[in-house]
Amino acid sequence: PMSAFADGSQVVLRQVVGHDAARLRQLATMGLVPGTTVVVESVQPALGLVRLATPAGAQVVGVALADALLCRAEPRGVSPG
Repeated sequence: PMSAFADGSQVVLRQVVGHDAARLRQLATMGLVPGTTVVVESVQPALGLVRLATPAGAQVVGVALADALLCRAEPRGVSPG
């Protein structure tokens, strides 16, 4: 899950766990859809937050939501294409 990556990791969102239509719409408006490359700026478990840099701008999601975002590491400087 996205919340398992270290601060500064560049990852590609591969899958969203679950079929909650409202959650999927919320993620889409945040630019978090499969295939998107993001940077995990910080994971703050004590606050329950994960800060991300996405193509749509900075985003903050809860750890529970980040746990539902399955990702793979992407070397820095590589963009989807």
